[in-house]
Amino acid sequence: MPIPGEQPDLAALPPDTSPVKRRLAAQYVREARDRLTSSTGIQPAFDHELLRQYAQNRISASLIILLLVATVGFMSSIWNGAFAAGTWTAAVLVIHVVMIAKCRQFLERPMQEISPSAWRVRFVTLDLFYGLAWMFILIQAPIAEQAPSIAPGSKPEPSSDDTWQLNRKPLFRAGT
Repeated sequence: MPIPGEQPDLAALPPDTSPVKRRLAAQYVREARDRLTSSTGIQPAFDHELLRQYAQNRISASLIILLLVATVGFMSSIWNGAFAAGTWTAAVLVIHVVMIAKCRQFLERPMQEISPSAWRVRFVTLDLFYGLAWMFILIQAPIAEQAPSIAPGSKPEPSSDDTWQLNRKPLFRAGT
C-alpha cells in the first residue's frame, strides 16, 4: 500500500489492465486534484478539520475571554476613564459575540456546504478586528496624556519646557 501523497511506483505493478493499478492511479489522481483545488495545498478534509478545531477552541475559550475583557475594561477605567473603558469593553464584547456566533454557524453546517477559503477569510477578518480592538486599549492612554486640556477661547499656559525655550539665550550671535 503506497503512502498517501507519494506517487506509487507504477512500473513495479502488474500490467495496465490490472484493477490494482487502475485503483492506485485513480487514487493518485484524486489526491492530486484535491491538493490542487485546495487553497493551502493540502487536502480539503484537512482544511475543514483545521477550521473546525479553530471554531471549537474559540467557543471553548469564550467564558475565559469574557472574564479577561471585563477585567481589562475595569482596570483600564482607572487610567482612561469610565466612558473610554466602557466603550472599549462594549466594542470588544460585540466583536467577541459576532466571532462566537460565526464559529457556531460554521460548526452547525455540514462539511459539504462549507467553502474553507471563504470561512478562513471570515475568521481572519474577525481576528483582525479583534486584535485592533485590543490594540486601541493600549494606545488610548498615551493619546489621552498628549491631548491638551484647554478650554475653548483660552490660551494655554507654557509648560516648564516651553518657558525654558522662551528664556533661552543664544550661545552664538550672528554677525558679532
